[in-house]
Amino acid sequence: MTTFKSNQVQGTLASDIAYRFDEQTTTIRSGDIAIMDSDGVFILSVDVAQQLLSDCQKKHKEDEVKFQMFFEAYRNNELNKLFSD
Repeated sequence: MTTFKSNQVQGTLASDIAYRFDEQTTTIRSGDIAIMDSDGVFILSVDVAQQLLSDCQKKHKEDEVKFQMFFEAYRNNELNKLFSD
């Protein structure tokens, strides 16, 4: 999906979006939370997001450690060592 600015068409705030992919339709509700990482985009209700908060924070920290390892290996021209283990 993409967005664009139009001077001729006025948008509506706080509207639900019926997102259709092939035969499946998912509703994204106003107030839902979007979480994006290298695994994809996840849309969660506030209740579910609160339940998963500690798990998401833990995964974020783990991903950050992996990124730093990759960046250090790249900076030191040692990517082959990183991927050979």
